[in-house]
Amino acid sequence: MPYETDVVIIGAGFAGLVAARELSRSGAEVTVLEGRDRIGGRAWTDNRLGRDIELGGTWVHPLQPHVWAELTRYGLDVTPSPDARRFLVAAPDGPREFGPDEGIELLEQGLSGLVEGARGALPRAFDPLFAGDLVAELDLVTIADRLKALRLGEDARLIAEAFCATGFQARPEDVSIAHVARLMALSQWDAATDLEAAATFKIQGGTRALAEAIAADSTATVTLDTEVVEITTVDEGAKVRTAAGDVYHAKAVIVTAPLNTLSAITFRPGLPDLKRAAIEQGQPSRGTKLWARIRGRVAPFLAFAAPADSPLAIAQYEYEVEGDTLVVLFGNDASRIGREDREAVQTALRLWLPDAEVLAVDGHDWTNDRYSAGTWANLRPGQLTGAIPELQKPEGPLHFAGSDYATAWLGYIDGAIERALVTANRIRAQLAGRTASS
Repeated sequence: MPYETDVVIIGAGFAGLVAARELSRSGAEVTVLEGRDRIGGRAWTDNRLGRDIELGGTWVHPLQPHVWAELTRYGLDVTPSPDARRFLVAAPDGPREFGPDEGIELLEQGLSGLVEGARGALPRAFDPLFAGDLVAELDLVTIADRLKALRLGEDARLIAEAFCATGFQARPEDVSIAHVARLMALSQWDAATDLEAAATFKIQGGTRALAEAIAADSTATVTLDTEVVEITTVDEGAKVRTAAGDVYHAKAVIVTAPLNTLSAITFRPGLPDLKRAAIEQGQPSRGTKLWARIRGRVAPFLAFAAPADSPLAIAQYEYEVEGDTLVVLFGNDASRIGREDREAVQTALRLWLPDAEVLAVDGHDWTNDRYSAGTWANLRPGQLTGAIPELQKPEGPLHFAGSDYATAWLGYIDGAIERALVTANRIRAQLAGRTASS
């Protein structure tokens, strides 16, 4: 069945929802097509293990201006994750414990070493390409390259390896150090601030509360359980075909689907070579995020393990539930551990907490989810200065927008909102130009 609309948006994550709100409130007729049975994309608040938890994107920060403005707009507050009273490091001779100040100092040693000398290449955090050749050169260096060259103590090195495995969700040889440095620049070149931005402030009511507030502030039509399989650019706009055979005719199309899923969509005529190459290469994140319920009360902690020694490199205390403890855990390779493998999670946790008894585990397999094909986005060598600027360019009526394509907080909710605002403004001008010339 054919449908007519001004704008089709593919994906009802934060980028899709914000773009839909902006354009619909400007008077455009907007249709959002979402493959899943819910809104929110890779942010998903659900009740598991005895309470609401975040299965995907979670944390926000005042240094992330776009998401913070949305919280202000809708009167949503944040709550901090508990302060870690102890840093635990899984060592060959058993867990080592450090106080918060000493733990942060060890983290600072590793992160500062990784990005040493990078300030000249990234003088403007929100304009990562400003330094031209300097950042392009840095973009070809990997985390693995820098780790090999670092002279660190055993604990600082292990923490650096674990932090990189968790934060960048991939093998160190697959991630650009320019991407790491850009996030450090956004965090004021401070390890404690970087950790705070990545894993401290949670939205009260969950990410679901923000997604629902944005959706309610829009007149767009959101259609769930609708997979898009083909986009054809034509003289008057574009045609979008779904797996069910429905066709939507639109003046503009915004694709907010993650980069790793774009190979499942046929683009006619074909995309330019640089865009096609970026889609074929994809982004490297193939990690995992799991939750575990541990018997009894455990004092708040933040724990690190070398990725070579454990499929879960970082664990963090989050909640107490009915006298038990909920812990969130991360690793950089989802194939090494199942989301319901209680025994494997218990083995990993006992590297830090030898007496831990895991009652249950849960999570979502984002890497093998066809609508994400990976966790939050990170960048391969060369992608910050190559793929990202190319993917940000429209192809006539076709636009790409989402956290995977952000200029600043790429991989974060803030990055999704950034691209939604930029793209909605571009399309608003495009539609106004068509109206004026008609």
